[in-house]
Amino acid sequence: MWPEVLRDHLRATRRGILWWACGLAVYVAVNWALYPAVRDSPDIAGLVQRLPAALRQAFGIEDLISPGGYAWARMFSVFLPVTLIIYAVRAGTRAVAGDEEDGRLELLLAQPVTRGDLVAGRTLALGVNLALLGLVVFGTALAGAALVGANLDAGRLGIATAQVTLLAWLLGALALAVGTASGRPGLASGVAFALTLAGYLVHSLSPQVAALRELRPVSPFWYAIGESPFRGRFILRTRSCCSSRGWPASCSPCPPSCAGTWATEGRAPPRATLAPMTAPLTLSEGGSLYDRIGPDALAALVRRFYARVARDPDLAPIFPPDLTLTAEKQYAFLTGFLGGPPLYHERYGHPRLRARHLPHEITPTRARAWLACMNAALRETPEIGEAEARELYAALARVAAHMVNTPEPGREDQPGVG
Repeated sequence: MWPEVLRDHLRATRRGILWWACGLAVYVAVNWALYPAVRDSPDIAGLVQRLPAALRQAFGIEDLISPGGYAWARMFSVFLPVTLIIYAVRAGTRAVAGDEEDGRLELLLAQPVTRGDLVAGRTLALGVNLALLGLVVFGTALAGAALVGANLDAGRLGIATAQVTLLAWLLGALALAVGTASGRPGLASGVAFALTLAGYLVHSLSPQVAALRELRPVSPFWYAIGESPFRGRFILRTRSCCSSRGWPASCSPCPPSCAGTWATEGRAPPRATLAPMTAPLTLSEGGSLYDRIGPDALAALVRRFYARVARDPDLAPIFPPDLTLTAEKQYAFLTGFLGGPPLYHERYGHPRLRARHLPHEITPTRARAWLACMNAALRETPEIGEAEARELYAALARVAAHMVNTPEPGREDQPGVG
């Protein structure tokens, strides 16, 4: 009889779930509408890095520039889990205990349905409703990211959505179980929210409180939002996996667990160790490199460079179809970088090259392709002398190495650019 209970409960809750779905869709859509302003702000990356490390870790605010980091920080690390948990606990509390408190349970059990069928049907209905809300979040996030030109990985987005949805279902099922056993909705919601609060505090405070670190495996938040699925690569951890990676088989706990759950490798893509490549080049005896090259030759170089970029199979996918504005920004940046007027600073703010390029996957292959296009453009620009071309290429090679933010597919190491 539980399938009938499932269908009846889904039919009874369809209007409420529709309003919840609309609210979540609006929230996700508004966040993606704001993403371009956040991504293009020269001060956001610096602001995030100035926050205390404990605060960034507690609220999942490690990166607001890349699409995955933005989605995690603005949606999946706090707001969506809390919202879905509120819905699940509220629905689970009323699923059986609410009927009993209102005097409807006896009428329902007078039908050919057992209490076990009732609990199973209502629990599954809660899971189906949460899955529908998760699908709405997933679809809206994927569409919103596409509309603003953000390259959001659908697989990782699906894992993030599944994690927070399952977390809400677990706590909602707990509220339903307590309500069924006690018949008291207030007790059911109180127990569920108390355990939710305790689990979240253990998860958020454990990085700063050593005594809480051993308790992380008992917090469901540790498994659901302990690591962002948008960072690193994914592995299915088991005890044999831990042993093969040099972790003891009896690790306590294997971060985040040895339970065979999906988790991230626990590290972001390797960063280059070079200093930020945004300051003007040092003057030589012959003056700045900009003075020796001249604005006309530099403009010609940029035009020839982007003509090659548009045809390059590795670079074209990460550049817009119309490269006019991109070329203007490149010219403005190179003018100041080579010792000329700070055009880029005046028009667009601080370059923050690495932060501005985080939304794009810059692999060593793409960095080498970028340098190959620049080398060919330099050879095609006779207005630039050989000595100046060598000096400029050497400087841009350091910039290219600094820009790499993604390892080659299938490789854990980070090969060089040269």
